[in-house]
Parts: sequence; structure tokens; C-alpha cells
Amino acid sequence: MEGLGLDWRDAVAEVVRSEVTRSLSTVLRSATPKTDGRRRGAKRSSRRRRYSSSSSSTSEASHSGGDSAVAALLGAFRNTPTPPSARDGTRGIDPRPGPVRGSEGGERRDEGFPAGFAPVAGVEAASWPTRSTPPPPPRAVPPKIVVNKPYYREIFDCETYALDNKSLVYSRRQAGTLGRRKKDVAQSFGVGGEWDGSPPAQVFLFLRKFAKACDDNDISESEAFYILPDFTKEPLRSAVMIIMPTRRDGNPGETTSYLELVNWMLRRHADEASVATLVETLNIAVQRDDED
Repeated sequence: MEGLGLDWRDAVAEVVRSEVTRSLSTVLRSATPKTDGRRRGAKRSSRRRRYSSSSSSTSEASHSGGDSAVAALLGAFRNTPTPPSARDGTRGIDPRPGPVRGSEGGERRDEGFPAGFAPVAGVEAASWPTRSTPPPPPRAVPPKIVVNKPYYREIFDCETYALDNKSLVYSRRQAGTLGRRKKDVAQSFGVGGEWDGSPPAQVFLFLRKFAKACDDNDISESEAFYILPDFTKEPLRSAVMIIMPTRRDGNPGETTSYLELVNWMLRRHADEASVATLVETLNIAVQRDDED
């Protein structure tokens, strides 16, 4: 406690000394004469004599006044009472880490908290507000298209065209780099590979090709949802944009995820009957080629 009081007294004494020095230098500067070099003769000499007598008296008064001011300030400092923290036996927060007793019985230094404080844990820490990223929405899989023949289930299942990166997080940073990501997918997809919706059975090839291009560039399903419409041509593009959500018009959209968009394209362009007809036609063509 006494060390803290002495430190405080030294700090106040230093402030007093600096203030006294500044006030004395100000008094001396103001007492410096401003001589006029253009005046000559007896008038100048008489002024010099008068100034010398007045300046000597002024300097003596300033020095005596300065000494009295110093004495008064030092007397006030000596009479200053001891601060309450030292008198009451309490201390402020010590910025240095305080000792914490370890498991071995010795003392160790807790480098993370000042003396007298410990990390808050338990119910109190859980109640404090924290800034955290909101959790992504759950990955919802739309209802599967019902088919009668088992060997058609895979091509009509939207999860067949799911991506390796199934993340649904779509941040502002991802939106800013979406243009560059589209160019990367376009290089893997191929130039002129956009699809306009015809022939309808080509939807399976189109979706497989797009999923592979996305996997080659580590595109997530949240990004692919906004990239897929750019690989379509009219009239399919207009139909896709109608079901996409839009913030400007407040339209929630018929589809809100990549799998829902894939499922919509499968239902729109293919059905089991048309696929069965194409398979039968292909088998007949293969048999004729074998006969020839």
C-alpha cells in the first residue's frame, strides 16, 4: 500500500514541477523587452536606463513570485491526503497477470486475465450475447418421381445429379465471386453446351454434364442453384426464371434449392412412358444393325 502511495506522490510531484517550469518560462518570456532599432540618441539611452532598472525589479519580483508559487504548490502537495485506495487497503486492477494455484500445489501465472479475475464459464457465460454465423438451412430433398420399372428410378431421382459439395451456405462473398465461378464451370461444361429444352429426353445428359462440371470446380449446391439458369437458352430460360426466387419483386419462387430445380426439370421434360418408347426404339435399331 505504501508503495502505491509513493508512486502516486511522485506522479503528482512531476506534474507540479512541469507546471511550475512552464509558468516561470512564460513569465520570463513576457518580461523580455522589445527594443526599437530605429530610435537613436539620448532618447534610446534613457529608455535603456529606464528598462534596465524596471527589468531588474520585474525579474526579482518574478523570481520571488515564482519561488513563492513553488513553495505554495509544494506545501499543498505535502498536505494532500493519501488516496482512498491506499487508505482503505484496496487496490485497482493490476494489469499484470495474477498468480493462480495449479493442480500441483504451486503457483502459475494466468496470462489471459488480470489479477483478481477468472474466465467466466457455465450459465453466466452462456447467457452473454455472442456474434455467430446463423446455421444454414437443412438440406431438403424433394419427393421422388414415382416410376414403375426399377431400372428407371436412378435417372428420375434428383439425388443422382447431386453435387459432391452439398453446402447450402450462400454468403455475400460467394455472391461477389459468382461471375468468376460461372466462367470456371463454363470451361468444364464446354462452349455451346447450353440447352433450350429440346429434345426433352436430353435433360438427363444435360444434368449429368452440368453436375460433373460443378464437381470439377468444387461448386456447392447453393452456388449451382444460381449458376444453372445461365446454361439454358430460350424458351427454357424464361420458364426457369419464373420459378426462381426474386428479392426485387418479393417472389419466394417455386424452387428454392438446387435439388428442387433439378427435380422440376425432370418432371417438365421427361416421363416414364416417353423414356420407355425411346428405349424400345433404340433396341429395335440395335437389333437391325446386328442383323445387317
